[in-house]
Amino acid sequence: MNIQPFHLILAALASWLTREEAEAITYLQEENRVLRERLPSKRIRFTDTERRRLAKKAKVLGRARLKELCPIVTPVVSQNSNEHYTV
Repeated sequence: MNIQPFHLILAALASWLTREEAEAITYLQEENRVLRERLPSKRIRFTDTERRRLAKKAKVLGRARLKELCPIVTPVVSQNSNEHYTV
């Protein structure tokens, strides 16, 4: 297999971008934890629009990944067995 210099550059760039994204996500997770600690109460009130926005993003992630992120949105299975995400 003949590896071209372009392939090496592309692989290095992809690795760098992945690392940068991971570091940004780690920072944002910690920032969210700090901000939640400063809230006077543990319950955050959201509007219906905010709840829908968060639920839409949470659904894309799925339950397992969402659980890893320590979110303020939690998945709830409703009576009709469709997966819904609530805040």
